[in-house]
Amino acid sequence: MAMGSSYISPAIERVWLGAKQTIPGVRLGGIFARKRGYHNTRRNNQASWPGDYSIRLSMDKQGSATLAAAIDLTMSTTEMKKRTAYLRRSALDARDDRLRCLREFIGTLNGRRVFCLIGGNAGLGEGRGEEDWGRDSSHLWHVHLSILRAFAADWAALEGIVSVLSGESWEAWIARKGGSSVSNVPTPTLREGDSGPDVAALQRALNEAIGAGLTTDGDFGPATAAAVRVLQERAGITRDSIYGPASARALADLLEDDMSWDEKIPLVTGQGVSYSGKEWPASFVLASGHYYTLKYGQTVVAEQAKQTALLQAIAAGQSGLTEEAIAAAVADGVRAAIPPVSQIAEAVAAAIDHDLDTAAVAEALREVLGGLDGSGE
Repeated sequence: MAMGSSYISPAIERVWLGAKQTIPGVRLGGIFARKRGYHNTRRNNQASWPGDYSIRLSMDKQGSATLAAAIDLTMSTTEMKKRTAYLRRSALDARDDRLRCLREFIGTLNGRRVFCLIGGNAGLGEGRGEEDWGRDSSHLWHVHLSILRAFAADWAALEGIVSVLSGESWEAWIARKGGSSVSNVPTPTLREGDSGPDVAALQRALNEAIGAGLTTDGDFGPATAAAVRVLQERAGITRDSIYGPASARALADLLEDDMSWDEKIPLVTGQGVSYSGKEWPASFVLASGHYYTLKYGQTVVAEQAKQTALLQAIAAGQSGLTEEAIAAAVADGVRAAIPPVSQIAEAVAAAIDHDLDTAAVAEALREVLGGLDGSGE
């Protein structure tokens, strides 16, 4: 099927063009084909093969019904091994979500056996997948990529495939995209009842940021709404379960700063150490919104509420506080949030499957915290 066909999206055409620029001698093996599976459209599969695996998943029931969602790239044995290895490396890296749009890829790692990695509704961008060595031998000379149908026309998602195939590392990709994975935070306003790739991206981001444990199915249901509300509550913004600009900023800030709100274990964040209670400039408080950086169970809920009110007063210019007073107030809140070093040390030792010396852990924590914990230890 020629490029420009109504069955082939411009986004998938760009995948081919990107591969052509980075893979020596690559040839286009095909995109649309009148057979069952991702090479055909959802509409044609429903008409002729209603039980086909390419139209079962939630993310395959979304997007255009008239677009092909696969591409074959023919190349030399040397390039087959190299590019398949790049795909496998990315798919099995839990940090790397560039292949979140792929249901599966098929190629070869050694030039002798066919290798396939299969994902589910969340694609291959979450560091897991089912390996399969039983596909037909034609995949010894062409890489097959099955694209979740929700992404068949989404270049923002498909661009990641080109990056992986080129051999670009996850770190280089992030640096090129602006220094963080925040670009993966969706920006449209989303609410319960919505569906599609933006919802799936939101679910992935919420899982990473607050450990929401959501199924990344692209459906904004009650569980996703509850997770958005948790984000809003902890960020001190309106709690309406609607993901809008303020929620997007809170989510982006959280991911960018690599913080966590895990309430299960004591946690000292990078900012909690850097801003150890001695220097908390008001400009930092206002710019980041991270005016509490330490959590321990439910012991700081009241402190969070007080600091949220303080931040709102600062933003409105009604706090009546000098920068020094603001810094002192925030530092006091951080001190109140930190449990005694001995308590942290015991929990750390208990959480790690290793014969840790609790006293040594406590001593190391005292050195880092500089006596900041609430007990004065």
